Amino acid sequence: MNLIGSQSYPWWQEYDSQGLSLLPSVAPLFDRLVEAGISTWEPCLSGIADIAPLRDAMAYSKISCVSAYVGGDFISPDWQQTVQDHIGLAKEVSGLGVRILVCNPDPISFQSVVEKSDEVLVQQSRALKVLAEGLGEIGMQLAYHVHQPEMASDGRELHWMMESTVDSPMGLCFDAHWIYRGAGNRSEVVFDVLRRYGRRVISTHLRQSRGGAWTDVLQVGDLDYREILSELDQVGFQGPHILELATEAETKRTHSILDAHRRSARFLQSLLEELRVERGVLQISR
Repeated sequence: MNLIGSQSYPWWQEYDSQGLSLLPSVAPLFDRLVEAGISTWEPCLSGIADIAPLRDAMAYSKISCVSAYVGGDFISPDWQQTVQDHIGLAKEVSGLGVRILVCNPDPISFQSVVEKSDEVLVQQSRALKVLAEGLGEIGMQLAYHVHQPEMASDGRELHWMMESTVDSPMGLCFDAHWIYRGAGNRSEVVFDVLRRYGRRVISTHLRQSRGGAWTDVLQVGDLDYREILSELDQVGFQGPHILELATEAETKRTHSILDAHRRSARFLQSLLEELRVERGVLQISR
């Protein structure tokens, strides 16, 4: 059964908007998330110092932590240090139950879309291979993740990373909406990526939009999540589904962030249950 989780970034947005820090408040938040139907938490990690508060909070909660998110500079001459730092971080966080390290390599610019050269992509793919192999040695998996920049020129960077690492243990964190937005809001690209690399998907990030603007709740909208989940089901996906209910200026807030997670978890669970029923009916008919 797929776990339903929450990514920490939307909560960082929420707490920061109130002038508060997320980490000191994460323990009571975990209890509220569990009550809302969330069973796992995906933290964004910037270093070893982030782990102790997380460990302390988890000691008193029923929530799990099966994945963690990192960035990373893999295109500088010091890329090997980045790899070693990530493996060291993974060793520490594995004690919390983390088995998937989701990684979005740093873009050239965080302000605009700047494509990486062929030479840079060769180095980056080499670095990700080394990282994936190093994580495999400690019983963890690397899940490659993309934002908008990696989808430029018909997903050039995404496809380069996936095709050049086909002989490595690197998997994919399937973030449908960033693929959708990066492809100019074209759903067909989302399904093309899913059908090409579906068997390598080991986790997901889920977010919805209407008219291109992020919604605060996972619901019916621009992306057909029922079809996305069906495609994943057909390739036997068993990884975590991580809700990433981030907001932007155009987002219409209709619920509190906790209620948005509760409603989103119910929506997602209902879709997964429909697929389980369909699968059972098909098996009986055979």
